[in-house]
Amino acid sequence: MLNLFHDEYQNIEHEIIQSKLQGDFHHLHRLFHTIKSATASLGEVELSKLAGRLEKLTNELINHIDKDNSLTFEQQLPIFISCLNKSLTSLKMLKKEQRQILSETKDNDSLLIKN
Repeated sequence: MLNLFHDEYQNIEHEIIQSKLQGDFHHLHRLFHTIKSATASLGEVELSKLAGRLEKLTNELINHIDKDNSLTFEQQLPIFISCLNKSLTSLKMLKKEQRQILSETKDNDSLLIKN
């Protein structure tokens, strides 16, 4: 599941920024909802909470663009992106370690077969 999350969201920052620039709060709302659920199931509590706040803000911005909500959204988004990128970086390192372990195991199995 961790690998699937990494693969699914490794390039999501660009999509979030583009949707924000286009004012597509419907798309952002769906993204944050999905990320909130996915991160909650992975135990990423803080990231899930941040996504939940942004989900709520984007829903409010869909219904009524309000200066206070817009400002809060602008303040919360970089915090969310930073937290998301830290998680994705950790997952990328984990994937690299997994590949190395699998490679070493494969090499060891090959040696066992030859002997």
